[in-house]
Amino acid sequence: MPEVSEDLAGEFVLGALEANDRSAVERRIRNEPDFRRAVDAWSHRLMPLLERMSPVIPPASTWAAI
Repeated sequence: MPEVSEDLAGEFVLGALEANDRSAVERRIRNEPDFRRAVDAWSHRLMPLLERMSPVIPPASTWAAI
């Protein structure tokens, strides 16, 4: 059984992974209950921080630059 990486689970929840890594993590979430629990735990820990933040709408120039 693959090792559960708490750091990788946290990076996934934070949205800090490259597309290829994110796809690999999504497969692990589907196939590895222990890893899925680690991701759920990170989500649970970080959700209160998200709830306290107000949305920020970037200026139109930001989207144009992207």
